[in-house]
Amino acid sequence: KEPNLLPTELERLNALTNRLATLEGIQLGDLLFGRPGQDYRVLSLERPLQVLQIQHLRIPKSEEKNESVTDKLSRSILIVLAAFGKSLMHSDRSIFKVYLQDEASSILKNKEGAASSDKIIR
Repeated sequence: KEPNLLPTELERLNALTNRLATLEGIQLGDLLFGRPGQDYRVLSLERPLQVLQIQHLRIPKSEEKNESVTDKLSRSILIVLAAFGKSLMHSDRSIFKVYLQDEASSILKNKEGAASSDKIIR
C-alpha cells in the first residue's frame, strides 16, 4: 500500500532514505546507525573503564563548506563522543570519573562541539 503523501513529500522521503542508505554504507556509518538484531557493543555509564578506538576517523581541519561525507560522519562521531562525556559527567556524582578524549581540539572547532565541551570543562 502506497503511503498517503503528496508527490513532493514522497520525493523528499525518497531523497532522505537514499542519503541514509549511503551513510550506512560508509565504514564510519556503522558507528552511528544500527540495524535490528545487530549485536551492539555500546558505551555504558556503568562500566568503570572504557577505551574506544576508531579507525579511519578523519579529523576535519575546520568548518569547511565542501566537507566530504566521511568528514561529516567523523565530525558527528566526535560530537556524539563529547555528548557521552557530558552524560558521564551528569551520572552518579559519588563515583570519581575521568574522561579523556584525544583530538579534543577538533571538537572545539565545531560550534556544537565547542558548546558541549565548554559544559564538560565547567
